[in-house]
Amino acid sequence: MLLIINCLILRLMITQEQILKNILKIRTDKGFTQQNVVEHLGIEQGSYSLIEKGRRELSIERLLQIAIFLGVDVKILLLILIENITIAMMR
Repeated sequence: MLLIINCLILRLMITQEQILKNILKIRTDKGFTQQNVVEHLGIEQGSYSLIEKGRRELSIERLLQIAIFLGVDVKILLLILIENITIAMMR
C-alpha cells in the first residue's frame, strides 16, 4: 500500500501539466472564465492564472476547491493520472 501511495505522489508531480490541461478544458467547456473561478476561490485573478499556467503550485486543497466549483469529481481532473497508474500496475 505504501508503494502505491508513493507512486501516486510521484505521478502527481509528473502529470501536473495534464491536470491543469484538464481543469482548463472543463472550465472552458462549461463556459466559465478565470474570473468566475477566482470569485469562488476567493483569490486574486493573477494568482489563479499562475496556477493554470503551472507557474504556481496546485495544492490538493486548491484542486478539491476547483473540482467543487466545476461540479466534477476530483477523479475526473485526475483521469489520465488514474489510467496511467492502472496501466503501470498491470504491467
